[in-house]
Amino acid sequence: MYIKEEYFGEIKMTLEDQIQYYLTKKNSVVKDLQEDEKLRQHFVSDYTLDTIKNMTIDDYVSGKPNSFCYRIEEELIGLGSIANSYASKKYGVYFNKEQNKYPCLKKFSRVQDPIEAFNNIKSAIINLIDAGRAHDLKSIKQNVISPMFKGKLLATYYPDDYLGIFSDAKLDIFLQEFCPKVNPKNLDAVDKREILVKFKNKHSVLKTFSMPEFAKFLYIALDAQLTSVTNKSSATLKEVLDDSTEELWPNITDVEPDFINIKYSDATVLSSLAARKSYANSDYPKVCKNNKELGDRGELVVQKAEKNKLLNLGLKSQAELVEIVSNDTSLGYDVKSFDENGNELHIEVKATKGSFENFHFYITSNELEKNKNDKAHVIYLVSEATKRKPKIFNLGKLIQSNITLVPVEYYANLIAIE
Repeated sequence: MYIKEEYFGEIKMTLEDQIQYYLTKKNSVVKDLQEDEKLRQHFVSDYTLDTIKNMTIDDYVSGKPNSFCYRIEEELIGLGSIANSYASKKYGVYFNKEQNKYPCLKKFSRVQDPIEAFNNIKSAIINLIDAGRAHDLKSIKQNVISPMFKGKLLATYYPDDYLGIFSDAKLDIFLQEFCPKVNPKNLDAVDKREILVKFKNKHSVLKTFSMPEFAKFLYIALDAQLTSVTNKSSATLKEVLDDSTEELWPNITDVEPDFINIKYSDATVLSSLAARKSYANSDYPKVCKNNKELGDRGELVVQKAEKNKLLNLGLKSQAELVEIVSNDTSLGYDVKSFDENGNELHIEVKATKGSFENFHFYITSNELEKNKNDKAHVIYLVSEATKRKPKIFNLGKLIQSNITLVPVEYYANLIAIE
């Protein structure tokens, strides 16, 4: 959904309104935080500095059961998600089950020796934990661990000191919402989190929140703001959706797409009635026609991003096979690609000009059925699709907990009887 900035500003909730909205949900949030804290304490007691120093590569890598990486991503997901990013880029080295190998990033081993890479990663983790204890921001920023993994480690070992939000795009949105005078363009994610923490500590109510609770507040407050957009009248919203300001799109060869990780809130936050008013009453065929050009652009962005991803993983032959297949509507997806293990990936692409993360899009029954039954099927949403640096969100499987489906059109079949 593309919403003009001035429209967003007209209905902006005050911070006090957002706090009051959050307080209606505080009891359930605190209960979840208590469970998350038990898991966090269990993890850090299992992985002391001495334990980390003595870890083997199999104790560490994702792809191995109950490993360090598996537990920090899956077991501690309540502390913040770092999912949907490729394991090699995120952790530096991982275990490829199909090939029975340990692919690794060159920055940790120029000769791509997994053991050398692992030892360098392990040293970097130890240095990060030491720097985190001293709150040495310079050393933290210089640490070679990937930004999202770095943020998750800091929030796990020092939950009172570091904010548990790891998506750079999400941090930008929170800064725009709560610290609008800050320009995040050239800031490190570490600095962005520090600015949000300073904002928290200056507010009489927010400063009483623990750091994990403050992270939850930010997500819930933003949901409240965006829900207020959804709840506006359909006529007013239609004017926004019909905005057709002409713009010059960058040549696709100059586009630099980036994969973004995000955790979606429960869809019950949104009003299904408001969704029906805003979208079910729209001219669906007309919308589809108007969005065709934008959809084609999204497919080109995804094709380029997937090729870049595979080339970075050393999968050149697979990169050459990435193709747009949207002309065959029976497939139920738009781009054929491959995952980091070389397995086929079927990508349904949804594109938007906007940059918000409470997304609305159309999906056909065929696409939904494929997403449910085809193990290789995933949905990518391309935001800012017409800009030079579009962002790609991997929505994966559309499950009931994070999406609201609203019928907007039916196929009627009538058989005449004499």
